[in-house]
Amino acid sequence: MPTPTAGSRVRAFDVAAIAAVAVLLLIVGTRIDRLTGKAVSGAGRVDAPVLFPPPAPPSDVRDSFSRPDRPTLGTAATGQPWVQVAGEWGIHDSSATLLAAKGSGVSMAVVDLGDTDGTVTVTAAAVKTLDGLVVRARGPMDYWAVIDNPYSLRWTVVHLVGGTVVSPIALGTRRARAGDVLSVEMKGARIAVSVNGGSVVEVTDPTAPSGTRVGFVASSAGQRGRWRDLVATVSPAGVTTTKPAVSGSAP
Repeated sequence: MPTPTAGSRVRAFDVAAIAAVAVLLLIVGTRIDRLTGKAVSGAGRVDAPVLFPPPAPPSDVRDSFSRPDRPTLGTAATGQPWVQVAGEWGIHDSSATLLAAKGSGVSMAVVDLGDTDGTVTVTAAAVKTLDGLVVRARGPMDYWAVIDNPYSLRWTVVHLVGGTVVSPIALGTRRARAGDVLSVEMKGARIAVSVNGGSVVEVTDPTAPSGTRVGFVASSAGQRGRWRDLVATVSPAGVTTTKPAVSGSAP
């Protein structure tokens, strides 16, 4: 394991917390049905194709969610449709939230940025463990996410490939709380995560980036986080918008 920098030193408790999150995601997550090639919940119900359709042309996405309560997310203010990959998502108290989980799998709602590179910012109106922001989603089992770690209560970066949590898994230093503004910048292999404008952690995407969907993920264990003011912008070529981040390390 690479030696963490002084600013991102991982304590023994944090290593245990990271491992526990990986186990929880595997328990509540979905798996691939080898015959149908689709994502299947723990109960065996087919939820969604393994990979999303081809992306739309690159286009910035903005959605404040400041509309009346409804049992669907509808479309963003910029016109892109929200897709309920798993679970029933909707608007409550001018926020995006999971209204009802389906089966035992992880629930997800996404919108298409149309590009793998860009910056996504959102406000956590209410924080619940294992809920988080999804970026570079290729399908319901292949994505990056910033979730609230139920053991350390800190924002944690996780990467799922084929439904399995793989390294790097980098632990931030801030405790998750309502009102936090999460920002994820994606540029090639670099993913930088900041909270409330301060640099938290930077990781390297070991895969060839291809996922263009961004959105939200929630566990099906009664968790109900709420999200406001999502802004996702496509990065101009060669432009970096966030401050240099502290390098993270894989356990």
